[in-house]
Amino acid sequence: MVYFAVADPDGAAERAERLGGRLLVPPRDVPTGRVAALADPAGAVFTVIRPAPAPA
Repeated sequence: MVYFAVADPDGAAERAERLGGRLLVPPRDVPTGRVAALADPAGAVFTVIRPAPAPA
């Protein structure tokens, strides 16, 4: 799986859908950050992530 770090996974998912992509897994919080899984118009699957802050 390819991951792209983004500042706003929710916004990235919305924009991808507007531009013809498909939302496979809606944005959600996981231990490593906030993620969403998407497919581009050609079907390539990828995940966008806003990494969780590093523990202090």
